[in-house]
Amino acid sequence: MDTRTSCRVATVADLLRSCAQRQPDGRAYTFLDRDGQVQDQCTFAELDRRAAAIAERIQADCPPDGRVLILHPPSLEYVASFFGCMYAGTVAVTAYPPNFTRRLDRLRALIHDSRPALAITTARIVRAARAHFIEAAELGDIGWLDTATVAGDGSGWIPPSADPERLAFLQYTSGTTGTPRGVMVRHGNLVHNARIIYDAVGYRPDDRMVSWLPPYHDMGLIAGLLMPVYGGFETVLMAPATFALDPYQWLSAISRHRGTTSYAPNFAYDLCVDRIGERQRADLDLSSWRVAVLGAEPTRAATLRRFIGAFETSGFCPAALRSGYGLAESTLAVAVTREFPRVLDVQASAIERGEIVDAVPADRRELVSTGLSVDGDQRVRIVAPDTGEVLADGGVGEVWLSGPSVAAGYWQRPEQTVATFEARTSTGDGPYLRTGDLGFLRDGELYVTGRIKDMIIVRGRNLYPQDVEQCALASHPGLRSGFAAACGLDLDGEERLLVVAELRMDGEDPDVSGIIKAVRQAVGAEFDVTVHAVVLVRSGTLPRTSSGKVQRHVARIEFSSGGLVEVARWVD
Repeated sequence: MDTRTSCRVATVADLLRSCAQRQPDGRAYTFLDRDGQVQDQCTFAELDRRAAAIAERIQADCPPDGRVLILHPPSLEYVASFFGCMYAGTVAVTAYPPNFTRRLDRLRALIHDSRPALAITTARIVRAARAHFIEAAELGDIGWLDTATVAGDGSGWIPPSADPERLAFLQYTSGTTGTPRGVMVRHGNLVHNARIIYDAVGYRPDDRMVSWLPPYHDMGLIAGLLMPVYGGFETVLMAPATFALDPYQWLSAISRHRGTTSYAPNFAYDLCVDRIGERQRADLDLSSWRVAVLGAEPTRAATLRRFIGAFETSGFCPAALRSGYGLAESTLAVAVTREFPRVLDVQASAIERGEIVDAVPADRRELVSTGLSVDGDQRVRIVAPDTGEVLADGGVGEVWLSGPSVAAGYWQRPEQTVATFEARTSTGDGPYLRTGDLGFLRDGELYVTGRIKDMIIVRGRNLYPQDVEQCALASHPGLRSGFAAACGLDLDGEERLLVVAELRMDGEDPDVSGIIKAVRQAVGAEFDVTVHAVVLVRSGTLPRTSSGKVQRHVARIEFSSGGLVEVARWVD
């Protein structure tokens, strides 16, 4: 994008309108079906007209700045609906489309929190919603719109004010049933983050993005949907399920459509190595792929080596690999490497003490750089979380951020907003966003070492342990309510899910096989993850603090050391 143009752009609607005027016939998006065939395409001008038509209908049914829930499955209609919300001046609420055999509690919690005036989706989902919960009193008076019924060119659409401080969308970070928190992302945040990503990655007008990432999460939404409009280039999209069923379709799309950039979590690169055979690799030409970003979960050095070893013969250039770090509370991107990431060999035990020490053979851990800050206006500080002291290079502490990409806070959660978004150092400097991630700076580059939060990341999915625990305990009456621990286990360079739960005291002869099966099935169905291990322990033996809170990190340590009072154990 022309820098002079980008300086005049204040909102996401401005971005698309400007792009449609500059290159109306330029291809904006191509959507592939499960077989990798072209299912749908649109130009920037066509997307502009479709977004205006949807916006006109939204404005008739929703007040200005009202919330609009988007429940479309991944498709070009999802893209048009998102931009339609931006055109209408409403606040989009992005959510995983329900299949009505699960995820309803999660969706109910999200609806209860955001209180949308309108939900836009397909006719099938509207019918299913009416059958399952649309009439429930606690959900309020929500209108439901099948966007396939929207016709016209949007000539009656009224452009909203070009205010960069206006909310653009709510990004719900938990994605779970317990305590959804909507990050309030402003138009100015989105435009700014798009600009710094464009510059940091080094996009060009002739680029072509390929993305299977979910459009209702920050990386898929911003990197996959917003960047093409900012940069004026084409994106080839496919559904996340297409990749999950056959990872070859992702690399095949890059090969056939001459993709130049693509983003994915670390696990996706590993999955390609594991599931794409030598014969399929021989059919790929990945020579066009010049920027391959790993984000959304920690980058593993072993994954970089494995992917290069598997696909260099397919034309993949190792220098294309980049590592990045970001979070929804900072819109998306915080740091990214400008070249192949640096890898440090350090002592694993020293990291736990907050020190960075050169590795020894029996105690080593590889840390991959996430690169330099993507923006000169953004400040990255490493802070001692207990004292607020800013640490020098090499000191391990919490990553704090400030800058134009930092979001406005959490929707309807003033106390959590103050605690997370308005932190100040021991000298009063601030405000800063507290990320909850631990890391350190070396030579200006950020290395993330762990999390203060108990967040669990399994194959790119961020899971809050309390929500996994609630789901597990509800799966069988033989479990003691309120006493479970969900933890992440680092095994062979990949995070796995452990669930430890107490049996009820009155269970004289518990059906441990049935209980374990119920936990595995319930957690797997609710969160789309595989449980690595389930441990059932005697009542009253789960590690607790003096105030009675379950100590998840102690449970994880005792699982590994054999310190749990186990009744039954199942390990995948």
